[in-house]
Amino acid sequence: MLAIPTPTPVLISTVPSTVIESGGSVSLASTRIMVQSGGTALVPLDCLGIASCNGKLALTAKSTGKPKGKRKSKKTITVTIGSASFSISGDEAKMVKIKLDSTGRKLLGKEHRRLVANLTILELAPSSQDAHVTTVQLLQETADGKAER
Repeated sequence: MLAIPTPTPVLISTVPSTVIESGGSVSLASTRIMVQSGGTALVPLDCLGIASCNGKLALTAKSTGKPKGKRKSKKTITVTIGSASFSISGDEAKMVKIKLDSTGRKLLGKEHRRLVANLTILELAPSSQDAHVTTVQLLQETADGKAER
């Protein structure tokens, strides 16, 4: 006698295979940061996800100090040249303004209107205390609004 195979039930899922994360995270849109003539850096940030993103930004750069005592060489130190807080709605991009302090403006002028710095992004919400450090290039805008090359 011939055996007839029994049909196996097939389950069809109606749930999409991609899951959108409900939390948000901050992403730096570009490592080239424009600095306006008044010393304000415009940092492009994206908030990924549906929750809003809150946090703090800090720009640091290396500076050489004057030699002290018998030391002949200059000492290199890391200084904070600006900081700001931000709040961005979910799935949006925003330019966050950081006002450079006098040391930051002097360093930018010394380096021919461009300066390599570190940008620390400290996420406060929705994730708690995630810090990301990225090397960025600060570029001084010229009078016509373009970056000096």
